[in-house]
Amino acid sequence: QLTASNISKLYYSDKDDDELKNQKSKRVEVAVDALIALVDGALFGARRSRYQPQWDVKSLVVAVSKGPIEFIVSPGLTRDYINKTYSRAVSLCKAIQEESIDIYVFNGEGLEEPSTVQKTEEEAASAKVTYDNKIASHTEALVKAKSEILSIIKDLQ
Repeated sequence: QLTASNISKLYYSDKDDDELKNQKSKRVEVAVDALIALVDGALFGARRSRYQPQWDVKSLVVAVSKGPIEFIVSPGLTRDYINKTYSRAVSLCKAIQEESIDIYVFNGEGLEEPSTVQKTEEEAASAKVTYDNKIASHTEALVKAKSEILSIIKDLQ
């Protein structure tokens, strides 16, 4: 979990630091870039030439939430975690009007996904939940999320 709203905060002081505020966008960008490098397997140190990670990212869900709640995706332990994440996001946005959530999905293993066409009372809430599953790789999902996060930060400054 990377919580961009916690980056460039002073935790032990009530005062704001103007220099940290000015650096927030760059610090968030660097943090997301480090996460991308980690997920891509690029951060494994000196033994990299002998050790290639024995894993591959089969699916990935990234949620960018804007509002009073920090939305966290459902754990990827079941085949319907993408659907559960979307359903929870719609329910949250329905309950909390100030919340909006962008969901980016890389589904390389054919997991269950939601039908994003809402025909019920949830339609209004789902307008505050965007769902992008036309993503070719886990890296693309993270890059799209990074772009959205930086856009939100720019709007807030």
